[in-house]
Amino acid sequence: MKRIFLSVVAAVAIFGASFAINHPKPVLVEFTVTAEDAQYYTVSSSPDPDCTTEGEQVCRISTSASPDSQNRILKTQATATGWKPE
Repeated sequence: MKRIFLSVVAAVAIFGASFAINHPKPVLVEFTVTAEDAQYYTVSSSPDPDCTTEGEQVCRISTSASPDSQNRILKTQATATGWKPE
């Protein structure tokens, strides 16, 4: 009975490990935000000088999405992680 139980546990562990290996988690990347509108963040790899002054502008986002050809990321695909200092 113990041998059957251990065989089942081993099979479940192998199945779970193979599932985890074949389905990698998306990589989160941080971008500097240079502008935003109602739908998009416009991003850059260089810091925005406006983020050194006070205000409520989002300055950094974290996302697993890639920017489009106009360096924009949908707000629904990103999480704001940094704002202008107050």
